[in-house]
Amino acid sequence: MSEINKQRVCIKFCLKLGENATETYTMIKTAFGEYSLSRSVTFEWYKRFKDGRQSTDDDSRSGRPSTSRKDDVVEKIKEKVRNERRLTVRELANEAGISIGSCHEILTENLQMKRVAAKFVPRLLTLEQKENRLTICQDLKNRCADVNLIKNIITGDETWVYGYDPETKFQSSQWKTKFSPRPKKARQVRSNVKTMLIVFFDIEGIIYYEFVPHGQTVNQVFYKDVLIRLRERIRKKRQEKWRNGTWFLHHDNAPAHSAPSIREFLADKKIPVVPHPLYSPDLAPCDFFLFPRLKSALKGQRFQDVEEIKANTAAELKAITLEQFQRTFQNWQDRWDHCISSRGEYFEDCVTKKIRENDSSDDDHENYSDITSNLDYINTSSDDIDDCESEDAIDEASDITSVPTSIQSVKIVKQVPGPNDISQTLDDGPKQPRLVCYPKIKFGKRIRHFSSKWFDSYNWLEYSIIDNSAFCFPCRFFARNKDKPIFISVGFKNWKNQNSGLRKHNNSEEHMISNTMWMSYLDMKTLGNLSVASLINEGHKKLVLENQNYIKMIGRTLLYTAIQGIAQRGDNEEESCANRGNFIELLNLIGDISNEFKSKSKTLPNNAKYTSPQIQNEMFSIFNKMIRNKIIDELQKCQYFSIIVDETKDITKVEQLSVILRYYLDGVVYERFMGFKAAQSLTASSLFQYIKEILSVHTEMRCSNLRWCQCHEWKE
Repeated sequence: MSEINKQRVCIKFCLKLGENATETYTMIKTAFGEYSLSRSVTFEWYKRFKDGRQSTDDDSRSGRPSTSRKDDVVEKIKEKVRNERRLTVRELANEAGISIGSCHEILTENLQMKRVAAKFVPRLLTLEQKENRLTICQDLKNRCADVNLIKNIITGDETWVYGYDPETKFQSSQWKTKFSPRPKKARQVRSNVKTMLIVFFDIEGIIYYEFVPHGQTVNQVFYKDVLIRLRERIRKKRQEKWRNGTWFLHHDNAPAHSAPSIREFLADKKIPVVPHPLYSPDLAPCDFFLFPRLKSALKGQRFQDVEEIKANTAAELKAITLEQFQRTFQNWQDRWDHCISSRGEYFEDCVTKKIRENDSSDDDHENYSDITSNLDYINTSSDDIDDCESEDAIDEASDITSVPTSIQSVKIVKQVPGPNDISQTLDDGPKQPRLVCYPKIKFGKRIRHFSSKWFDSYNWLEYSIIDNSAFCFPCRFFARNKDKPIFISVGFKNWKNQNSGLRKHNNSEEHMISNTMWMSYLDMKTLGNLSVASLINEGHKKLVLENQNYIKMIGRTLLYTAIQGIAQRGDNEEESCANRGNFIELLNLIGDISNEFKSKSKTLPNNAKYTSPQIQNEMFSIFNKMIRNKIIDELQKCQYFSIIVDETKDITKVEQLSVILRYYLDGVVYERFMGFKAAQSLTASSLFQYIKEILSVHTEMRCSNLRWCQCHEWKE
């Protein structure tokens, strides 16, 4: 039976029950939604059944019956589209032997399909990358439950600023009359004159920015100098954060940002870093707010030289208001929720409209392009950084002064729609007050009110006593399309048609999507904030375990070579070489014994085998810190210690001072070598200063605990 015949049967059934035509149409509309018969058709068939008609089929018509939309033709087109989704309507019509119009009707009406173009995204994420995005967003959301934490984050990044950047299609649009010609413009490209901007800001405004000098590459050495200048600027502009040491650094995973020397510098300066998932410009405030706003204002303008670019860029940065910075950090937290609800997928479609709505009240409206379709500023965070070419840098003391304000005055405005007496967070759950008597409203001649029994039928329903209206809990938090605000922000209070209204919303597609997201969130809470994918994907668990075992074997091999005092690398580590060095040959020996290790080393890409000299040095540095931390723990347990000091010349004729700690713990005397120190002078005061530096850097112990110093001088 076709869908139309089903509705006709329902009309006939309503007539038998004594319903009038208007009530019948309302019930048909509620049951079948957008696919229901029109009002006029419903009334026509109601009249036919009332006059005695029994059949629900169409009357026979003269002429040849239609054969283009039969079930076999529909199934044939469906199979063709499944096999090749890029076929055009003309090609499908020719293969099926029907007209183009009939083929288009089959695709749009029978199969409910539409043709769409693929959407550009920064990267096609793997399951592991989605898990990483999801885990980091969950962690950040939990850590930022305290509002003070988000206020202490300082974020930054780099981007190119051009002498001329063509304006967008939206920016070049203009009003025209019906008879005036459409404006035209020539296709243009960006200019070769450009400079790279590095900028850092927090919830109070811009803290520091500079332009990269001409010919300078943004590598780990240069970025380390930038961080040193940033720390000095924080000391001057954010004195409270500097004194308390409560600020956090956030940047992306560009090579210059994640280099070992940068991580070591941040660890030495005790600067905590906010984690950022790979390939996630939609979760970086610079990428989704600052750079699009800056470039949108500069598009279409021509600058003669780099100095003019710098001046206009600085002016645009100064024009950003304090309110916009505050809204950006609130938007950042909202994006964590969107990432969690989308299970780690890119989610830009569901927040782009919200960004535009939030910024539509600004004096100078900007066109924020979709991040996943306008990637001109995204690539500068990784690939383009190493090729940075900029003109003369401004003096490092240059600065942008934001509107002065105390951090206590910053307030984050709640973004969840609805009155204050219903749920404000996801953990609150639907607010369902069960009252003896609810406020009454007069509808025509009858007085109606809300009923608590509706809570039993719809678990998503919540009621506001202040507004005397009903809301949908999952739609308030998860709905992507807020064009229908009745159950989201306005409130439903049509108690006369409550059955049809609540049932219609419950069966709507947007509500079912939001409700599914809510159920996923509840499941995630029940499972201990672990994603469902990570729990059901045993293959993913096995892969993580294999990676861990592989790294452990690499570390144990390096530790073995270090303990035995043998060199790791050989003169030639190419695969064609017979002897590739102790480290590689040991790994090959382990591979001959363990098939699991051998297969893992072969399946890993060349840039992720963890056998490079850089990785070896980094692992040794980790071992070094672990040993030193153990020595510090032992020294803290035994109150006093002594040192043994001696010096000798190395092959370059430089005096090297060796320092050994000696202490007694649990009935055992320990002697721990702490390292060498190049001694420029061998006077008593110089030696004392060298020893003091080694103790303060490596052991963090005070010299007041030193009870004996023994120096050796052997002479024959």
